[in-house]
Amino acid sequence: MQDENSSSLSNAKEQLQVQAQQLSDAQQQVDELLQAQMRLKAMLISPPGVASSTGAPQPGDSAGDAAKASEARVLLGKAVRRQTEQQLQIEAMSASLRDEGTRALIACQKARDNQHQVEQLQEQLATLREQLSKEQRERMESEAASRKTEEQLKAKVGELQEQESRRLAQDTAMEEAMGVMTNSEASRSSPAAPLVPIVAAPPPTSPPPGFNPSAGDFSL
Repeated sequence: MQDENSSSLSNAKEQLQVQAQQLSDAQQQVDELLQAQMRLKAMLISPPGVASSTGAPQPGDSAGDAAKASEARVLLGKAVRRQTEQQLQIEAMSASLRDEGTRALIACQKARDNQHQVEQLQEQLATLREQLSKEQRERMESEAASRKTEEQLKAKVGELQEQESRRLAQDTAMEEAMGVMTNSEASRSSPAAPLVPIVAAPPPTSPPPGFNPSAGDFSL
């Protein structure tokens, strides 16, 4: 966009320079025509040819003056027409030059506006880049913090699991120890079974006199 505006502005300046040169050349031609017109007018108003010694004008001189006057009138008419054409051309070129100047001013103003817009866009782009860089840094820091927190949590979980394993091992060992102690105490606290002496039964004795075994009493 900036290169396009610079090219348009350069073209407008070149056209202005060309038209200014053309206007200067046309003005110079007008000046030359004005000088020629003034010379022709001087020729027209100059006195006729010098009279002869007799006081009467010479025919040859009168005819020559008339021809010169006629030629001068023709040249004057051409000069006037040429001057008019040149004046119209100058006016047209002046109008075109004014238009080109106006367009050049508009192009300059547009170029300045575009340059201002470009600067604003560059500032916005720089701001967006800074914000993006800041967000990237914050995201990287957040990810690093998250990884650190995750590692800490994993380490904590591992530590808790290890503590739980040690606790379970201790509980198991304690239960086994308690079981052994219980069995030992039970074996120590239970009394020994008393020894019952085995006494041999005495041999049967004969019944006393008069005892009737079948009746279970003494007979009379």
